[in-house]
Amino acid sequence: MNFIVALSCEAKPIINELRLTKQFSPTPFEVFRNDFHQLVVTGIGKVAAAAATGFLLGSSTRKQEVQTYLNVGIAGHGTLQTNTAFIANSISDDQDKAIFYPPQIIDSDFELSRLCTCSDPNQNYEKGLGFDMEAHAFYSIASRSATRELIQVLKVVSDNEGQSLESIQPTMVTECIYNHLPSILTLAQELDTLAKEISPNLETLDLQETARKIHPFSQSQIFQLDRLISHSRTLIIKKRI
Repeated sequence: MNFIVALSCEAKPIINELRLTKQFSPTPFEVFRNDFHQLVVTGIGKVAAAAATGFLLGSSTRKQEVQTYLNVGIAGHGTLQTNTAFIANSISDDQDKAIFYPPQIIDSDFELSRLCTCSDPNQNYEKGLGFDMEAHAFYSIASRSATRELIQVLKVVSDNEGQSLESIQPTMVTECIYNHLPSILTLAQELDTLAKEISPNLETLDLQETARKIHPFSQSQIFQLDRLISHSRTLIIKKRI
């Protein structure tokens, strides 16, 4: 699982629970890893989130496996109570017409809500809508390279009409994430399980690599070639069964 988190106070519970180790090699972002998970602290805002997500996509140490991505953090909301966790089933942007609809294929107890990514902190709490500053940029970049079902955004409500944005303290943010940590990690595990089910085996990967060397294929031809080989391997497996 690849976690994309804007703030250190949001990342702290995940880092501690999974015993992630900070990477001290020169990188533009703070990166923490163990054998199975990777977390990047992006900083606040769309540009930072996009850059960090792109960096994570390019620096994966498990390139032969299907990757999963989870953006975790706090958000304002026009309806939900503070300390309520929700998954974004619609992600819009205050300066971009594109709207993303992350497919929801995992059953969970999390609320589902629309989410709007804003260029500046938002205190106009529209009913039924959450507000953050990173999710749209994250999803826009991640969805170019990863399976959309395996890219999700989970937010915990930190502010609403009853609790102002100015009242939020780092310790409160950390507590918000801690309160939902077991469910967050369960979601991450379920996404990883799905990824393993669709990951190509090593024999298929080797066959794809060999086939690419036969001819100088274009990128679109490589995509079609890989897909045909994967499909043929699936047919062989089914025939054996």
